[in-house]
Amino acid sequence: MTQPPDEFEGVPDGRAGVGIGPGAGRRNDEPPGVPGFHTWRGVYWFVFGCFVLMVLLLALFTRVYA
Repeated sequence: MTQPPDEFEGVPDGRAGVGIGPGAGRRNDEPPGVPGFHTWRGVYWFVFGCFVLMVLLLALFTRVYA
């Protein structure tokens, strides 16, 4: 009985996708390049805050105009 070829040959630690792709060598602490934000954490908090605001406004408008 023959064994199938190793799919993960040449991949470090046998984990698929590690170190592959356009952002493979990037660090997480790089500045986002978005005006007004110095960290990615700030960008994520802003997006999350906008999402929460939209949900609250939709709930409010639904009660007022229903």
